[in-house]
Amino acid sequence: MKIDSDLFFQVVRSALNHLYDPYFLRTSPLVKWFDLGDRPDTPAVLQRILNEAINELQPREGDPNAAQKRKSYELILYRYVHQLNQEEVANQFGLSVRHLRREQNAAIVQLAANLWNRYHLGSESFVVKDPDSDEPSGTSVATSPQSDLSAPPDVPRRDDLSWLSPRTITQPANLGQVFAGVIDLSRNLMNQYQIKLTVEVPPDLPDLAVEQVALRQILLTLFSVAICGQTGATLKISAEAQENTVQVTFLCASPGAPSREISADDRANVDLAAQFSELYGGHLSCSNTLNPFHARLQLPVFRAQTVLVIDDNADFIQLIERYLTGTKYRVAGERNPALAIAAAEKHTPAVILLDVMMPHIDGWEVLGRLRTHPATASIPLLVCTILPQEELALSLGASAYLRKPISQEQLLTVLEQLTARAEQSPH
Repeated sequence: MKIDSDLFFQVVRSALNHLYDPYFLRTSPLVKWFDLGDRPDTPAVLQRILNEAINELQPREGDPNAAQKRKSYELILYRYVHQLNQEEVANQFGLSVRHLRREQNAAIVQLAANLWNRYHLGSESFVVKDPDSDEPSGTSVATSPQSDLSAPPDVPRRDDLSWLSPRTITQPANLGQVFAGVIDLSRNLMNQYQIKLTVEVPPDLPDLAVEQVALRQILLTLFSVAICGQTGATLKISAEAQENTVQVTFLCASPGAPSREISADDRANVDLAAQFSELYGGHLSCSNTLNPFHARLQLPVFRAQTVLVIDDNADFIQLIERYLTGTKYRVAGERNPALAIAAAEKHTPAVILLDVMMPHIDGWEVLGRLRTHPATASIPLLVCTILPQEELALSLGASAYLRKPISQEQLLTVLEQLTARAEQSPH
């Protein structure tokens, strides 16, 4: 089959737009053209090929066009690997969206040409006639009939748990409310085994830093393991607030019945529930026996933390707000650097994010003021600038440095490091 350069470019662009969608990647014509075959890890292999192709866009040492190649590489990196939208990338690079599209498509042409040559897909030169044309609406190129590929019916679109994250809690969990739902779901099971239930959950417990879906699954697992096979047992559940956690205790026993080990399936379910709890900084321990069955669950209390963003660019402040929406962080913005200390005193932030290139007072001067003022001297300070001056920033007292453009992943990683360090340091 002869492959057209324009079609290949569009298929590569579509694959980049769906870099983290295993179903889409499995159905991409690239699977056939790259001779990847029908294997369980085909989407992961294709994703790795595309990531390697992106990395190959980086300039080599001594390259006379290093600056432009570096820019092309970073445009693709932040657009597709870090999943920023076009407006966010354009804002961080100081481009119009139209200009960004042109440069982005030019970079994809180079990436596609490299793949074209690597896999020997045509004897003619790789030429794309109109790289700036939009992708066709309706059925995407990657799933068109031209691909001659079909996805197995049992391939899920989202078959992992990557969305469970302590950094992206959409809403803190209220233990009492989640418990009420779990009890309602377990009522038929409890009736079947004639379980006597006692619940002592104080109404004033603090919210938990756990996704509600994850908490419900943990509790449902413990309910089902404790109940199943224990006819006439008494299940006692209690909860109490501790310093930074809430502890939940399960105790299920049936007087006069023999003790036995929990099954392999139940142990696997408990292990998965333990992984969920550990993901959020919690801990789950339980007995290996039924009658009695004992489990202790500890989960962290939700505490919102403020990030003060000092930047004269309102669009950048909005970008940070978007990055931190649905996390434990809340954004307070200040566009006037002269008011940095006053804003810090007002909002008592956990972290201050500071730009450097600002009018009238640059970030270096603001950094010095923040580091010498008693109200802000101990607050972790993240310098975020387009200037490649990490060493200078750290020498002047910054706690961390990120070079613009930044991704959500980078920002959350640094914020976690800074807040964890601050919590561990003596006050």
